[in-house]
Amino acid sequence: MLGIKHVRGVLLYGPPSTGKSLIANKIGSMVNASSIKRVSGPEILDKAEKDQKKSVFDTTSKAAHMNFRNGAQFGLHVIIFDELDAICRKRGVGGGSVNDFIVNQLLSKMEGLEQLHNVLVIGTTNRKDMIDEALLRPGRFEVHMKINVPDETGRLQIFEIHTAKMRACNRLDDDVDLPLLAKKTKNYSG
Repeated sequence: MLGIKHVRGVLLYGPPSTGKSLIANKIGSMVNASSIKRVSGPEILDKAEKDQKKSVFDTTSKAAHMNFRNGAQFGLHVIIFDELDAICRKRGVGGGSVNDFIVNQLLSKMEGLEQLHNVLVIGTTNRKDMIDEALLRPGRFEVHMKINVPDETGRLQIFEIHTAKMRACNRLDDDVDLPLLAKKTKNYSG
């Protein structure tokens, strides 16, 4: 072990359908996480509104148990919060007490007294501007990565990936011009 602390949180943001969730999953697999837990923001909000006493962070229970038993020796756990803006809106601005409760709880888990070690939290959002600023500071979601719609080269790669089997089986007509399609689909995503 190098004794280097990993970042606690990564925020992937950008327009809808640009692959933020896929990238979050890939990050989890690239860091050889011992577990990856995916959580939907709207589902958490719905559960929290029904039963505020039940912790939003039941999702961290396995990581917390391993942390308590083994300290920093257990493997990295990754928790992915899809649509983070649904549960972590700016406090005091129309989100209500449930939203404030969720933001406060996430802050305490990421950097406060209850912080967990060897847990990487990845959030995805289309609306970074709606997320509480306290979550965007160092020690929380400290790495921000903007994921844009693909450029022409990226769109061509997407077409090539999705037509690879058709081309391999000679099911794609010769008159299909993938570079032309990539050029004509500006502002489209995968």
